[in-house]
Amino acid sequence: MRSLLLLFVLSLVGLRSTQALGQGDNNNTPQKNKATVQWPTQIFGKRKKAKSISGLDLKSALLVRNSLDFHQALVKRDLKTIRFRTSNYLKYGHSNGWIETQEEQLRNIETGYLVYHSFQEDSMTVSSQSQLDFNATIDVTLNGKRNTYRLKITEVWAVIPGGGKGYHLICRKAIRL
Repeated sequence: MRSLLLLFVLSLVGLRSTQALGQGDNNNTPQKNKATVQWPTQIFGKRKKAKSISGLDLKSALLVRNSLDFHQALVKRDLKTIRFRTSNYLKYGHSNGWIETQEEQLRNIETGYLVYHSFQEDSMTVSSQSQLDFNATIDVTLNGKRNTYRLKITEVWAVIPGGGKGYHLICRKAIRL
């Protein structure tokens, strides 16, 4: 009986798309804050729309998320996450030409030789399935000397082999802006 009533209500409302406004929104809200909802899909739960970051496909969004997590792990000195998010064959190029391997990077962060105070990304773009290009402002201390750098960075990521989740960094290069 409920399903018949539901079908009747749907026929009155119509099976068309409608706008869903978030809490506190009103009709003057800019279009970007509105979402389109298909009533039958939402009510019957047959399909769930994939969530993504700023309209990226799921793979690209996961790549961006893994990169952001890695950068914050550098700031937090989270060696476990850094090891997980980097390849054993990592080549991490700095803007001064210095290239670190994964083990050197972990050792330098652990000993305090290299201390990341902040890592702020902007203008991130996924230029291929596994490459990120972005600008970043990085506040870092190297061997006791603190500097803030504005960099153009390219990172190349690969799917973690052996059933691992997400991506790990295989190489990175940075140049000063």
